[in-house]
Amino acid sequence: MKKILVSMLFALSALIFISGCSSSSSSDSASEPDTLSGTAATGAPIEGIVTVKDAEGNEIDIATETDGSFTLDVTDMTPPYLLKIMPSDGTDTLYSFATE
Repeated sequence: MKKILVSMLFALSALIFISGCSSSSSSDSASEPDTLSGTAATGAPIEGIVTVKDAEGNEIDIATETDGSFTLDVTDMTPPYLLKIMPSDGTDTLYSFATE
């Protein structure tokens, strides 16, 4: 069972694509928040709640879209980030991370 869970963790890590962790170097950075976005999937999209915890212990969460996508404003958060995905169908909670 532990081997399956570890395999699922690595599969999820490979399938959560961090596509929008961006920052702005302009002086008008207040209008451009830093975001963390991706897709929760294990072959099929995961509908559920994504919780992000930063290096200082701050947490925020958001529901995924039906296609598993999500976008969070991480402007006031400090990387790295731990992501916890809780599927709404009650299957096992999955984890991943983002370094920036």
